[in-house]
Amino acid sequence: GYLTWLKTSGDPLAESRIENLNELKAAAEKLIEVQPEADLQTFLDRSALFSGERGLQAPGGAVPLLTLHSAKGLEFPVVFVVGMVEGEFPLARALGVPQEMEEERRLCYTAVTRATEVLFITYYRYSSSQARFQETPSIFIKEMLGVG
Repeated sequence: GYLTWLKTSGDPLAESRIENLNELKAAAEKLIEVQPEADLQTFLDRSALFSGERGLQAPGGAVPLLTLHSAKGLEFPVVFVVGMVEGEFPLARALGVPQEMEEERRLCYTAVTRATEVLFITYYRYSSSQARFQETPSIFIKEMLGVG
């Protein structure tokens, strides 16, 4: 009944909240489409929703940490895009799938265009959480540099 309530509540943020619900639903459907065995924990692990407030200010001068999806429409003087390794960004499931790669490329564009002054792009060589070496930077880094 939340959606019905939003539509009739008179809440000035109702339209934005309805859009967020629609995005949440679409993200869940997309995950199930590409990973039918996914459960709620998998979805939550892959999702981090930002309420959409503009003019994001972290308390006490802290650095805000955002997902690519939540950064849409925001700009920052300095942006770090971290973990740009093949299989992570783009995701392994997107490799070799043109439509998925275009979505990942669009997200990359969103990330790099959030910076108004300085952009840092990083990748790692070793993942302690996966106990493996990763020697392959993201194809998107290669594309931005015009190599490979």
